[in-house]
Amino acid sequence: PIAELSSLMDKLARGQRLASLPAPASCDVVRVVRATASILDSVLPPAARLELVIGASPTVRMEPADLGQVLVHLIMNAAQALGTVPEAHPGVVTVEVRENAGTAEIVVSDTGPGIARDRLVRIFDACFTTREGAAGLGLSLVQQLVTQAGGTVHAESELGAGATLIVRLPQAHTDSVGLARR
Repeated sequence: PIAELSSLMDKLARGQRLASLPAPASCDVVRVVRATASILDSVLPPAARLELVIGASPTVRMEPADLGQVLVHLIMNAAQALGTVPEAHPGVVTVEVRENAGTAEIVVSDTGPGIARDRLVRIFDACFTTREGAAGLGLSLVQQLVTQAGGTVHAESELGAGATLIVRLPQAHTDSVGLARR
């Protein structure tokens, strides 16, 4: 590994171009959402019900594993928020997939207690958490992965009315035979 790094540094010093990095894989958002929901269904707290609302079928230029990781963090955070709601109040986590002006939108919302404004502005900060024993890295990682894919993530909340996190990713365009192109 050090020899490879040294070789790369030598090439850069001589002005040689390095081989281009491969383009990230395209992934079918709905397929990843359904697979993630299927996996998480068995580990969600009993008070949490997961609902999928599929309004579009976009493809994005992001590794499927990265999108799955984003979804795991968003869904689990939403489900954990429901654990603070009285059992008489049914908790719902909704994952909605939609398109908007060339952008794929994945909206994860919950019927939990919501997030106070002073905490809402910090939820993507590394090591910020409101849960005892948590590392506070999940939403920071979500933001990093989404940004690397050219997208954005935004949070909205009202105390007593739950929270909503919106991921926006540029769609990968496909040609006539269905192959993703840059």
